[in-house]
Amino acid sequence: MLFIEGEYETIEDWVADADTGYFKRTKPGSQRQDAAVLSKLLRKRKAYKRFHPECVIPETDVEYILQQASLSPSAFNIQHWRVIRVRRQALRNEILKAAWNQKQISEAAEIMVVCADKKAWAAPGMPFCHSRNPQDRAAFAKMLRSIYANNPALERDEAMRSANLFAMSVMLIAESLDYQSCPMSGFNYKRVSELLHLDEDRVEIAMILAIGKGVSQPGTGKRRIPTARFTHEDKYRD
Repeated sequence: MLFIEGEYETIEDWVADADTGYFKRTKPGSQRQDAAVLSKLLRKRKAYKRFHPECVIPETDVEYILQQASLSPSAFNIQHWRVIRVRRQALRNEILKAAWNQKQISEAAEIMVVCADKKAWAAPGMPFCHSRNPQDRAAFAKMLRSIYANNPALERDEAMRSANLFAMSVMLIAESLDYQSCPMSGFNYKRVSELLHLDEDRVEIAMILAIGKGVSQPGTGKRRIPTARFTHEDKYRD
């Protein structure tokens, strides 16, 4: 049983009516409740364009969001994501200009620039490697070199995938704490990279996340195409 927009008033109604459907068959007990919570967060999360500027997010909440989001998946557990928190008002003002004066930059309590470290696989000491056995670590490093050292396209793709997965987790964890967010790609990437002193041969910006208390925007609900429109079996079809 899938939740279909308009068929139920709330996600709770859907869960209550799911006893004969998917969750009873495959997700009994607390797992079903967890699925309902996640589904509710996915439905609540949307890109807010305006924020209450008086909101301040406690450092404990910021740390919790980042720590939980760090559990996101990444290739070989490399964890390519890097986060730059924009704290100085002067820097925020310059990023605002580079983002064509979009209000999210000036109003949100927290501005995070989520970056992808393309060379994370070569980090000294491989902090992402589970094994402490020298032979295992040497073999692991050799394998990573064989995969990434001469393949810059794959190197970048892997880093961007990881950074984007991390960003999605940040937004969902923020939503679970009753903060709203906006993922932003509408800005001058080169200018923001310059402002942040990024070495673009190594680190690229994936997106900017604005997080805070969103201002309600009537009429901006989610409309999603049916699963049958984007799901294919065995081959892609037009």
